[in-house]
Amino acid sequence: MKTLIYTKKLIAVLFVLFLSTSASAKIITENLVGEVFHGAFSGELGAGSFSYDAALLTGLGEETLNSDKISIEFTVFGQSFTKVDDVDFPSFPLLDFYDGTPVSLEFAVLFGIDEPDVAGFEIYDLLPVAGGGFQTEIVVEPVPLPITVGLFSSGLLGLMGYRIKASNGEIFKEMAAGQGS
Repeated sequence: MKTLIYTKKLIAVLFVLFLSTSASAKIITENLVGEVFHGAFSGELGAGSFSYDAALLTGLGEETLNSDKISIEFTVFGQSFTKVDDVDFPSFPLLDFYDGTPVSLEFAVLFGIDEPDVAGFEIYDLLPVAGGGFQTEIVVEPVPLPITVGLFSSGLLGLMGYRIKASNGEIFKEMAAGQGS
């Protein structure tokens, strides 16, 4: 009889614990608007949202949630990106908090962008917007002018100079003079 009473109490305690843990999840979704402020894409806008479980935070000091604890949907350059598009997924993106408030979203995309002049973009600082949500600066990484173009050009000029000297016979004279010494 005592065993039955203890079993019922144990079941009741486990049930209460189950309800408290399943009810403690508090998913927060925040809107995010971004703008490019510098470079050729200045004025380009992006928009989306990020979500996280506030129950995972203590609300005290600096805290970070990693990519398996957050979700991101962000559209810029006519394309939508999610957390799996981050260049360092699954280690990133990261959502940083201070006293329970989001302060930065470390999200960088470097591949799969259909805009030909964009090598990538990143967002970091989150600034609260009156009425809710956040705004951020979108930092665009333009497609770099390859240094190889400069190297190729200087190499081509060098070869042209060599060829001109060779056609004048100067190379052969220099080679003969060098072999004789």
